[in-house]
Amino acid sequence: MMNAHAQTVQERFSREAGNWNGLYDQTPTRSIYTHNVRHRKAQALELLAGTTGRVLEIGCGAGNVILAAPEELETIGVDFSVEILRQAKVNSGERDSEFLAADALSLPFADDSFDAIICLGLLDYITNYRSVLEGCHRILRPGGPLIVSVPNLTSPFIRIDDFGFSLKNRITHSLPDRLRTWLKTQVMGKDDKPYFSHRKQRYNPAVFTQNLDSIGFDIDQTYYHTYGFGLLNGISLNLKVSRQIESRNRSKTLEKLGWTYILKATKSPQQ
Repeated sequence: MMNAHAQTVQERFSREAGNWNGLYDQTPTRSIYTHNVRHRKAQALELLAGTTGRVLEIGCGAGNVILAAPEELETIGVDFSVEILRQAKVNSGERDSEFLAADALSLPFADDSFDAIICLGLLDYITNYRSVLEGCHRILRPGGPLIVSVPNLTSPFIRIDDFGFSLKNRITHSLPDRLRTWLKTQVMGKDDKPYFSHRKQRYNPAVFTQNLDSIGFDIDQTYYHTYGFGLLNGISLNLKVSRQIESRNRSKTLEKLGWTYILKATKSPQQ
């Protein structure tokens, strides 16, 4: 049975199903969040290059990443939001991709059944992330890559955002309902949607890679990206600075300040 936390996350993504394509299309954006999602997709597809065979995306959403994989791959996507999977099936068009409702903590696949796995943005919402990684290891063939992304706990951008949003939410939650609704709709220009109360998980890259290693993965490549503030979302300069750092950064120290940590890890060959 789904716990309250999982149900909250599922309901949130089901409500957002109709908006998912807009995050990934090529229209110009000033949103640092949209930029992060698009950059993460591009990086994942680059890391997937050269893969053959059967590829699974866990937490596939509307299929915007897996459907951009090379046509010669056999592509399967799983998500636990039925509404968003309906959008994925529409997006697939004539492509022979498969989309299934499944829980990332209990993947319904045989051992060693995939040549590659993609898992982007999913672990933000899962407390027992090691179980997901162990499940990926089980169903991935030896030598197959896992491409996974997580929010970077050590990023000052994330730390400042988390503090600022936490403070803002404490203030707004203390307001009378009518005043809060007026501020959201009339002053801030937002829809009066329910608050998404779940606190996203953050990951120390060093600890995360140690866990992958202990499960049986070899780390191949690591990258960081997105250098801006969610608190300044929609401000052009915020996004411009992030793009400048991403295009010109040559410092490993500076690179590690990025929001998102994305890596390619290979399942160690069986002994």
